[in-house]
This record gives sequence, structure tokens and C-alpha cells, in this order.
Amino acid sequence: MKAEQERGSTCMKRSVCSVLILLLLLCPVAADAQEFGENGFESLPLSPEFEEISALESEILTQANHIAAVEFGQEDSFFSREDIGWDKAYKLYYECDPYELGTDCADELLALLSEEGNGLWEIPLSNEGKWVLVGVSVSSAPTDEMRDALTPEEFTRLEQQAGNWSICRIGVRKELEDYPAQVDALLQCQGVAPGCQKVLLQAFSKMRSPVALTIRDGRMESVAVFQEPWVLGTSKPFVFGSAKSSNIKEGAVLPFGQMCEIMERMDPPSSIPVQPLIIGVLSGTALLAALAIWLIWKFTRKPAK
Repeated sequence: MKAEQERGSTCMKRSVCSVLILLLLLCPVAADAQEFGENGFESLPLSPEFEEISALESEILTQANHIAAVEFGQEDSFFSREDIGWDKAYKLYYECDPYELGTDCADELLALLSEEGNGLWEIPLSNEGKWVLVGVSVSSAPTDEMRDALTPEEFTRLEQQAGNWSICRIGVRKELEDYPAQVDALLQCQGVAPGCQKVLLQAFSKMRSPVALTIRDGRMESVAVFQEPWVLGTSKPFVFGSAKSSNIKEGAVLPFGQMCEIMERMDPPSSIPVQPLIIGVLSGTALLAALAIWLIWKFTRKPAK
């Protein structure tokens, strides 16, 4: 019995540890100033973050080749440094809501992203028509509350990683998941004049799917909804797909002011009843936090007599 309890306790600690590590990778950390490329999107090679991120080349190749061996049945050296598409990388900002700024001034948005934006670079690798997408972000320092769930070595390692870029996710793709190309195709189709800057945003307070915010002449001009939107609705806990009442649908390019008005009319998440096991509306950070709490409850509760 004692051995079983010890094994259960060890399992719990390992599970909670894994969740906490993921939480740290998703926690917001101040970003550097943005550098835009010729295509109007942020450019990783031009970014001040590139020096540190490119130093992860060896680790990126190791992780990419491991998943290529598992998913594609390829040899361990399938991807090489020439296969890393630094110039095709794009940056997503999470949990940073431009609609709550109360202004269309682009400088204020860019300053907000630099100071509070939780940025994630998606870096593609390609060889023989096979794609792997590697996400890198900055991790936060572990808190004192995490000490009990981590070994001293794990806690020290996370302390050393704090403030540094590291791999936070990796996945295979049938083709390049090229958000900039999708956005440019939509803007061209909708007759938006070229020459604007574009910022990719995802997971604001009321909308989960990625959008592109266009900037022209120092002002936030429009919002391009280039994927099917997941929007928190007003009559149901949440709405998947096009929200008919809000005119937000895939393929829409809305003036920034109109998008702000739509978001203002929608109920805030705190006023929407959500069932305990509904996870679709939770952001990555909130979901992992909920999972950590559930794991602690599961492994520490007393069994029914």
C-alpha cells in the first residue's frame, strides 16, 4: 500500500511538473521592438531576437529530426541547417487585445506588444516535400510556489532558462502553414491596397482564432479574419464557426473601428457560463492552469470508503 502511494505521489509530481514547465513557456514576457520585412510582416532575420533564436539551431534540428524519424520514418539526419526557413518564420502575439486600447494609434499597439506581448515565432523546416513547424517563445522564471512540485535540479534548470528563447512546441505539417501568404491572398482578394504593415494576433479576450491587423500611416486600419473564427458568443457559452450576429466570418476584412465596436458589444468571458469540462474557450495558459489544478486534486483526494 505504501509503495502504491509513493508511486502515485511520484506520478502526480511528474505530471504537475510537466504542466508547470509548459505554463512557464506560455507566460508573457516582454518582447523586443518589431522589425518589418519587405512583405510587411515582422522578419525574424531582421529582428534583434534572431541572434538568440538562431543559436537554437542545433536543438531545432535535433527535435525536428526526431519527429521526422517518428512521423515520416526518416533517418536521424533528415533535416539539415539549410532546411530551416528563417526567412519564412512568422510571429504570433497571444493574449494581447488591441480592441481594449481605446485608440487606433499603431505606436501604442506596437509599444504594448513590445512591453506585454507574449510572442511566439513559428519556424518551418522543409525537405522533400515534408514540413515540420517549430515554435519558440520566452519562458518566465519559476515561482516559489512551484518548488514543491519540482526537483531541485528541475527548478534550477528553469531558473537558468528564464528570459531565454526555447522550443515550446513542434509539429508536422502536410504543407507549409503560411499565415502571411494566407493574409496577403485575402487582402488582395478584398482589394486592400498593398504597402501596409501586418501584425498577427491570436487569442484575445473574446476571440481565439488568428487574425492579421493591418497598419497604414501610423494607424490601425483593418482586421483580416483569414481563418474560421472561434468567437465567444452572447446567447451560448461559446460559438464555434462564423458568428452570424457579429458579422465576423472567415474571409472578412473589417475596418478596425468596426471590429472594436463588435467586440465591445459581445459579452465578456467572465459573464458567460462555462461548464467545468468545456475547454474549447480556454486559452493555452488558462487550460494548463486548470489541468494542473485537476491533477493535484486527482492525486491528493482521499478515496471514497
